[in-house]
Amino acid sequence: MRRLAHQCAAAADETNALIEESAHHATLAVDKSGHVSRVFDEISVSVREVGTIIEEISKNHRQQT
Repeated sequence: MRRLAHQCAAAADETNALIEESAHHATLAVDKSGHVSRVFDEISVSVREVGTIIEEISKNHRQQT
């Protein structure tokens, strides 16, 4: 009976460690996805700025011809 109790306690400890590790990985994943989201937002702003510059160049070119 003691052996079974010891095995159950060991299994519970291992399960707890796995849960803590999974929670840590989930936290890291959330942090990384937040970073990726911010980078995509920055890229989107840059693309809009480039689009505006291209429109201005095109407009100026049409006015000169």
